[in-house]
Amino acid sequence: MFFFLLNQKYKQYNFYETYQIKSDLINFILTNKGERIENPEFGCDVWRVIFEQIDSEIIENTIETYIMDAVSIWLPYLKINEII
Repeated sequence: MFFFLLNQKYKQYNFYETYQIKSDLINFILTNKGERIENPEFGCDVWRVIFEQIDSEIIENTIETYIMDAVSIWLPYLKINEII
């Protein structure tokens, strides 16, 4: 589950817009880099680490880094403070 705060410069959102932002975030995370033909850099690299045999702490840090970095580039209206 993702808890997120909207950046302060985008202040007023109604229920529909908040729902749409949540949907955008989920779709973004589920999109692999290279999956979009017109924009191959769009997406998140979370799928890279799913089947790797790495220490669970390293996997958590890697996934968090991938999500935070990608969201800061492609969804600038979101500010993620913590991934639970």
